[in-house]
Amino acid sequence: MVKLIFCPRCHDVVKLRKTPAVSTCECGRSSGFYHGDGLRATILGDAVPLGFGNQSFSRALASPGAEFTAFTILMPCPTIEKKS
Repeated sequence: MVKLIFCPRCHDVVKLRKTPAVSTCECGRSSGFYHGDGLRATILGDAVPLGFGNQSFSRALASPGAEFTAFTILMPCPTIEKKS
């Protein structure tokens, strides 16, 4: 599973990496990191977690240029902790 965050300040979309490092947007106001289990993550600052509809994304991959469903993840979420 991949977790993405969106920064409402600089409009950067950042993939959280499964390394000890923190992933940060261009302006530095949104960041996040995975925990050791590779499933749970903590997001910091202004970060907004993003999700993709799995089935619609798979269909879009099969038809380049096709649209797919993306959404903001409703918080609280069992696998994402938000800290200011």
